[in-house]
Amino acid sequence: MSREIEQAAFNQLEAAQYLGISDKTVRKMLKDGVIRCVQYGGRTFIAKAELDKFLAGGSKDEEL
Repeated sequence: MSREIEQAAFNQLEAAQYLGISDKTVRKMLKDGVIRCVQYGGRTFIAKAELDKFLAGGSKDEEL
């Protein structure tokens, strides 16, 4: 029995593809604090919930 795992976090390029924008725009959004990320081991992780909140018009200061 195979179960698919839903992706909970994206790198910058995957986040750009999910949002339908360029990775340069995602970098700017991160720099400007429009969306938040977690950095670990030289990698950047952007939660799918953070992107969905952005798409829904949620504030960056609201709790996830």
